[in-house]
Amino acid sequence: MKLEAFSFRGSATGNPEESILHNAVSVPTSRTSPPSEMKGKETDMRKIARKAMTVSAVAVAAAALTAAPASAAVTDVDVTMAGVTAPANGDVTGASDGNVGGLNQNRPSALSCQPDANGPALSAAGTVRVENNQNGVDVASLSSVNFNNPCTAVPGPVPTNVSAGNLPWGMDVTDPTSGGVTAGKLTGVEIVLDAPSIGCTVRITGDGAPGYIGGTYTNPAAGSGDPGVLALSNNGADNNLIVSEIIAGPCPVSLIQLGDRMTVSGTVDVSGPSSEGPIINAS
Repeated sequence: MKLEAFSFRGSATGNPEESILHNAVSVPTSRTSPPSEMKGKETDMRKIARKAMTVSAVAVAAAALTAAPASAAVTDVDVTMAGVTAPANGDVTGASDGNVGGLNQNRPSALSCQPDANGPALSAAGTVRVENNQNGVDVASLSSVNFNNPCTAVPGPVPTNVSAGNLPWGMDVTDPTSGGVTAGKLTGVEIVLDAPSIGCTVRITGDGAPGYIGGTYTNPAAGSGDPGVLALSNNGADNNLIVSEIIAGPCPVSLIQLGDRMTVSGTVDVSGPSSEGPIINAS
């Protein structure tokens, strides 16, 4: 499936750092702010964290309401897509709808990537296997995953560049389709967070195994021309991401440390060659 990239537009003053902070959070730049301004800073930073958490909550709710029982086993997956004749690898593209959030499960820190004039918060490109009677493994492959950098981490705010590694990522179907919604997971996930202003760079992978992010895929109505919707879950039980390496540091204890468990969440519109997304039916 194809997802798309993030970026922030430039500021009126031409100062990229000022532009990043303005798009991420409106805070005074003075280091000696009076108490009233400091209160404003705290409020704005909480807004960023809430944005990430809101995206996460939507994804968690989608997974909780639509996923089939964990005991269900997938034995047959059929994939069709308008404009693609089976069997074939059909090109797909995707763009996040709103923010993409990241949450640290071990400390009160968060990451928010936001859309702007340069593009969506996240974008990607890849293929989906259009064929019947598949086993659910590697139904789709992502050859590129891009974030609209810089994203913003809190506490801070700290401009942070996010990049995907270990591409291509795969997508497995994990549960039968119910009401047009199919549970699955992105596999082979690796993410690098780089905050050059504080000299902190970390690698996020799977905990003792290839990284994965769980979620759900909602089919478009056949013939509608609408995209499908991939919702990534912020539920810690649905993924195994962990900070596996401090590439450069030290990193602030308040922000991120080795061994911290991480989640990534958001919703992505997935389109095929004719704009309509793939239709997945698993049993």
